[in-house]
Amino acid sequence: MKRIEYIYFFASSGVNKKIKGTVNALNDLGFLADDIPITGSFFSRRVNLIFNLVTTKADIIILRHDFLLAALYLPFFIFLRCMGKKIIVDIPSPLIVAAKEHFSIHNFSFAGLVKIVLLFVQHPWSLWPVNLILEYAEESRFFSFGLKSKILYTTNGIDVSQIPSIPVKESYDGNFNMIAVGEIAFWHGYDRLIKGMRDFFMLHPEQKKSIFFHVVGAGSDVENLKKMADELGLSENVIFHGHKTGDALSSIYANANLAVGTLGLHRKAGSNASPLKNREYCAYGLPFVMSHFDADFANDVFFCLQEAPTDDPVNVSHLLSWASDQTRCSPDGRQAIKDYAYKFLDFRFKWKKILDELEAGNTTR
Repeated sequence: MKRIEYIYFFASSGVNKKIKGTVNALNDLGFLADDIPITGSFFSRRVNLIFNLVTTKADIIILRHDFLLAALYLPFFIFLRCMGKKIIVDIPSPLIVAAKEHFSIHNFSFAGLVKIVLLFVQHPWSLWPVNLILEYAEESRFFSFGLKSKILYTTNGIDVSQIPSIPVKESYDGNFNMIAVGEIAFWHGYDRLIKGMRDFFMLHPEQKKSIFFHVVGAGSDVENLKKMADELGLSENVIFHGHKTGDALSSIYANANLAVGTLGLHRKAGSNASPLKNREYCAYGLPFVMSHFDADFANDVFFCLQEAPTDDPVNVSHLLSWASDQTRCSPDGRQAIKDYAYKFLDFRFKWKKILDELEAGNTTR
């Protein structure tokens, strides 16, 4: 039985949940897998990570990428390869996108400039010794130089078995509830939906007491969205629940007619991604809307509505009509959405393909 260790810096709940789900799936696939969370200060975490790399007994090491000090691990990658071990590096966001994000977020600050310089100086050569690199969107030519045969473009997965089975709303019974769950940032584009609700209510004021947008989670853009909803007279229609888990979250999902994915990925120079929230919506049996390319939902699946990647308000009238169609809101339709999640989005399905690719490329990487 092969041993696998997933080594990573302890991070947000979403990242940790993803890694725990990955390890559970690997164990179900017949491996002896463990997750190794690394905690501590900036420098102690790197020391602890290196210690784990040197002392690991695993046959396969999965490492969540540390772009700030990527070159630090190069000699240890070479050491592990000489020991006959296989290395998978998980890069959650394309390096070119990370560079653009820091350039924008720090707005020419010294700290932002340092991070960008570190990113470009240490790549792509620091990753040349690894066996496989997981990426979730197209990488630039610069950052993929010498790595094209090692990069496997994949999509995020979820542990579908951990999504509770709840009696979701099966029809439009007078109230229409939309739900968005996650860490709320400006590039989620929820302001587009709030502005779309304003436009819709101007034409249909009688519907104002029956259409609601539930925002679940905390994040940097929550206060801006609250202010916008208040200024537009929608404070009763846009409901901010804060962070919710367990039964409290399930009860909000149970009343939802439509889920809202990312509507503003273009704001951070992105055109494709595979957000975990899309997959969780699917596992709950909810149709959802988004404005970017997601490979898992690329073939015109009946439960995913594609909006244009602009800053224009969302057409709420169209959302209502689309989400209320019987193919999406009937019991059979909801079950078909859940079945899709079990078949194509589960960690077990994703990681079987990844490890098959690692094995197939053993002689060329």
